[in-house]
Amino acid sequence: MTNAPDQWPLWEVFVRTKRGLNHQHTGSLYAADAKMALENDRDLYTRRQEAVSYTHLRAHETPEQRGWGGG
Repeated sequence: MTNAPDQWPLWEVFVRTKRGLNHQHTGSLYAADAKMALENDRDLYTRRQEAVSYTHLRAHETPEQRGWGGG
């Protein structure tokens, strides 16, 4: 994997707020790996302590590939 940010994979971010029952798609970000994506998720999308939890997956992954259930 290259260190150039324009070569990093795209990650989709999902956040569950205190009021929400499910994770909702909140946005996207580029990160070199899953650890960096998780750190950036927190920094970019959970600043005001609104989130109960957050997660992400690579743009080409499906929830089923991550073991999130579904069809």
